[in-house]
Amino acid sequence: MGIHPRDRAYLRGLGEAGCVVAPVSDVQRELLGVLGLLKGDVARLPPWACRGVRPRRLPLVMDYVRGVFDAFGRYFDPDPHVDGPNMMLIFVDPPEGLAVRLRALGLSPVATHDEPRRVRYVVLYRRGDVAFFIRRVTPLSEVPAPMRAKVARHYL
Repeated sequence: MGIHPRDRAYLRGLGEAGCVVAPVSDVQRELLGVLGLLKGDVARLPPWACRGVRPRRLPLVMDYVRGVFDAFGRYFDPDPHVDGPNMMLIFVDPPEGLAVRLRALGLSPVATHDEPRRVRYVVLYRRGDVAFFIRRVTPLSEVPAPMRAKVARHYL
């Protein structure tokens, strides 16, 4: 029995950060445990997942992007005291070509960098983009607890 293509795409996205995943989140723990890749609190991905091969088919691109988000992404609320749709999704130093894949999903990412040009960022900040990402790519259960109420009110 092989690994489902969507799980392969997710592992390839996760593997963009390297073949060792630590720490492993609760959401990742279930999939990595079922696939036999989890040893304690560390997961070792198979070598094919770390080669930088990126999927082209749209459903697989979504799973790949989810893996990349789990490895490089962060939820960011610039003003947690304001009850409005102001959340952003930030990928810190993501793999090359991520913005192209996000555009293939119909999103409008902004690619930028820090002032010394050492760290690259890909940011999703438009309300529709953030809503699509939360609805289709990452489930609400993965949103940090303090942000869940805001997400439920403004993005779902």
